[in-house]
Amino acid sequence: MLLPEATQCSNQYTKKISTFNPTLIFILEDKSTSMRDEWESQSKAHTSSKIVNQLLHELIKLNSSGESIRDRCFVAIIGYGTNVEPILFGKLSEIADSFQNTFSIVHYEKDATGNSVATEMTIPQWVEPTTAGSTPMAEAFEKSYEVISNWLSAINPLTNHPYQESFPPIVINITDGVPNDLQQGGNGVQTTMAANKLMNLSSDNGNLLLYNFHIGSSGGNELQFPNDVLQLTNKYAQFLYNISSTIPIPLIKDAELSGFYPKPNARGLIYNGRAETLIQMLNFGTSGLR
Repeated sequence: MLLPEATQCSNQYTKKISTFNPTLIFILEDKSTSMRDEWESQSKAHTSSKIVNQLLHELIKLNSSGESIRDRCFVAIIGYGTNVEPILFGKLSEIADSFQNTFSIVHYEKDATGNSVATEMTIPQWVEPTTAGSTPMAEAFEKSYEVISNWLSAINPLTNHPYQESFPPIVINITDGVPNDLQQGGNGVQTTMAANKLMNLSSDNGNLLLYNFHIGSSGGNELQFPNDVLQLTNKYAQFLYNISSTIPIPLIKDAELSGFYPKPNARGLIYNGRAETLIQMLNFGTSGLR
């Protein structure tokens, strides 16, 4: 089965994101038992959820003016493990105060003399580092399709037109595991079909973009945005390559500004990724909001 490539027409993926034309940022987070394994000094679940929470906090700050929050995007997060469970959905202003807990991080800033000064920063915790069960990735893609298709057809109250006219939704799937239907000799066809269906969703400005971030194991070589499946040496890496969108030409510059150097026809895939690279990928995925 041929998978959809991101259309490279010159006028696609160029729609300006604004309060009148918001986009949808959709994050899928693997919650399977294997996310308890260590990843750069903490569990994979703790590290990935901390990075996602910091992203949400940053997006709200970047889109705030005084006490007002500019709703330039909707954010949806789904976790998948024992079950496929919605974690949050809404405009930035709607999710800003919906957290239950907070955590502290050390933040470094330059002082007047150029020296780095460490300060403690409190971050809201929307996503908890819970883990249980297996890796129902197909079901997560299917649930994402349902939520996103409903959002695309919903009416934007500011324009009285559907969100279909906005910049295409961006889905970022963060996982460390093999989908259930690719295990024990499976061929992954359910996950492939669900991902293919998801990537066939589109707004008037282009197809939905599906990016996959595979959390690496210690000692594995990281591979960023491959443009040829032959660059991948194992079955699972090739599988993720085939369910990742091609990075559209108008977004190549955004990728470069985020610290990546994708070649033509590169797929939105990080394999054996590091925590620092997950931050970069999330920054790239939300570059239109910065």
